[in-house]
Amino acid sequence: MDSDGFKLEIFTPEKADVYVAYPGGAPVPWPIVRRLDQRCIRAITDVSDSEPDEQRVQRIMTGCSALVALLPYRASAAFTTIPSLVEEVRLAAELGLPIVIFREHGVRAVIHESVNDLNLQIGDSASISVRRGQVYGPILYSEQNDFSEELLPLFDQFLAAVLKDKARIRPYAFFIGRLERDFTHAREAIRVAVEAEAGIPCLWSDDGRHGIDMESVRERTRLLIKHATFVIADLTLGTESPERENPSRAHEIGMTIAYGRKLMFCSQEPRRYPYFSIGDMQMTFWSTEADLECKLREWIRTTRDSPARAVLNHGLADANANHQPNIKKPSFKFDVAKRYVGPKTKALFNLRAPIAALSAGAIYLALLHLATTYFSLGSRTYWESYVAVVFTVFVWAHLSGRARNVVEPAKFVPQFLMLTALSLMTLALAATKAP
Repeated sequence: MDSDGFKLEIFTPEKADVYVAYPGGAPVPWPIVRRLDQRCIRAITDVSDSEPDEQRVQRIMTGCSALVALLPYRASAAFTTIPSLVEEVRLAAELGLPIVIFREHGVRAVIHESVNDLNLQIGDSASISVRRGQVYGPILYSEQNDFSEELLPLFDQFLAAVLKDKARIRPYAFFIGRLERDFTHAREAIRVAVEAEAGIPCLWSDDGRHGIDMESVRERTRLLIKHATFVIADLTLGTESPERENPSRAHEIGMTIAYGRKLMFCSQEPRRYPYFSIGDMQMTFWSTEADLECKLREWIRTTRDSPARAVLNHGLADANANHQPNIKKPSFKFDVAKRYVGPKTKALFNLRAPIAALSAGAIYLALLHLATTYFSLGSRTYWESYVAVVFTVFVWAHLSGRARNVVEPAKFVPQFLMLTALSLMTLALAATKAP
């Protein structure tokens, strides 16, 4: 719950996010990740392909509900463990997050109790002030068996505390753009890119994946934008208004800028740059939904103050083929039949439909040839069948509105070649039956 009364419920498999702090380059603590996944908790950590960045870690941890810290033993260190991990524990304590600590044998981690509060001491580090009930453990573990089974109830208490916290607003991205059914495939590409790279849900006004106890659509949209981690604004034009911008999108973009939310502009090419007031902002153009997904992933990874996060649950299936995680790695498969075709959409040079039609026609003529041989029919039968095939593939597809992938001006060459091939096959077969 925020100070403005905003309460958001997100209907996705994951119920909470927990930051997992473990040594860089060390194996992922899969048993711990698996236990988190079993409770539908997402195990979040810093991206592995970037230089260490304390500010990025702080941004990621701020969006999480708790911390799991694995402290390996380092005899040569004054902290008896890795100093950066101690600092991550300190950061979580300052954020008020529940903390569970797993330590290897030899790591000195002690909680000192005073009159008013508790202090966590790790090695020779400065003491960390914590609340009562905030720290669970330290739990002894090793790289061989991860942590002792007798202390599992304590870990379960920590998980219960994580799931009990309903006041925290889970991080999410918000989409501004076409909400019509013809843009469903593009919205799916955006959703998958956000969930795979940023590790957070992507919501839009009417997606049915969230609930807000508020009747006003305008106020719901305002609050969704205000509390979003970042916003994707797609300015692709629609067939209902091929020349004019959508004024509601302009209003929502203005609110995004006013609230200081990170914003990505994209649009299906070709089109002009919109809105004079945002003409100096970078626009990403995409051709297909597959291209859109790739470019959005790249923007999340490389943009300044990147919102990218690593979700360890996504690797569970690869780490253990017998385990099916509750939080699966999202994937997107481009389907040309579902591609958004707007007033200025470039046609794809796709040979699949003409080749499929040619193959079907060839098989049909071959079967017809066998039939004419068996029943002693004349060459006229071939040409009658040829007319039927051409009518079905071209004319009927056009009349019934199914010519999206077959009858397009950009496919004149493959269509011409297909007709030529069918004509030559028919001529050759008819010649064999000529009197």
